[in-house]
Amino acid sequence: MSDNLDPTWVRAQPALRSARRRQWLIPGGILAAVAIAILVIDAQLDLFVSVLGIALIAAAYVSMVVVAVRVRAVPERNKSLAWLMLWMAFVAVAAVVTQLVLATLA
Repeated sequence: MSDNLDPTWVRAQPALRSARRRQWLIPGGILAAVAIAILVIDAQLDLFVSVLGIALIAAAYVSMVVVAVRVRAVPERNKSLAWLMLWMAFVAVAAVVTQLVLATLA
């Protein structure tokens, strides 16, 4: 494999190669805020699922901040930030779907 990456590859995207932390922390914060707001609104459906989802999303965002500050190697840091942001989105969707399923079954 050469060092010249094909620009169509996912791992060659500028967001994964750039050293700028804010390009991950700002969208991650927006995602966390929107997801938490939705779970607060949906808390009337199932409080436990909402609280668990909010806790996991908040923990993922705090983890993003810690990774952004502590990890020096750019590729590893950006991959970690991408996975944490993906985890936040997954938790948010899973919590909302779980609440809807539980509300339907009740």
